[in-house]
Amino acid sequence: MPAGEGVVYFTTRRDSLKARRIRANGRVTVRLGAKDAPARQGRAEWVDERPDLEDTVLAHYRRKYWLLARLWMERYIRKALASKASVLIRVTLPAGSAAR
Repeated sequence: MPAGEGVVYFTTRRDSLKARRIRANGRVTVRLGAKDAPARQGRAEWVDERPDLEDTVLAHYRRKYWLLARLWMERYIRKALASKASVLIRVTLPAGSAAR
């Protein structure tokens, strides 16, 4: 979910390889919008105990996936974050790589 100039948030399972790699070194390559979008290098970090950011991410999911979010997605994500099964990830892209 784009959250402003050069910052993207998403959630993932804490025990996933993706989350473990981010925790280990923070370097990431992202493609925003499509699989064939240009690759951008950035830094990622775990973000814990930020219900305000969680609410912002979920509001974006509700706008983008309006039916799925209301049926089960929002409830599933909230429960996973609350139980610490999932983690919120912040990706910061260098200047000139703004999230679209």
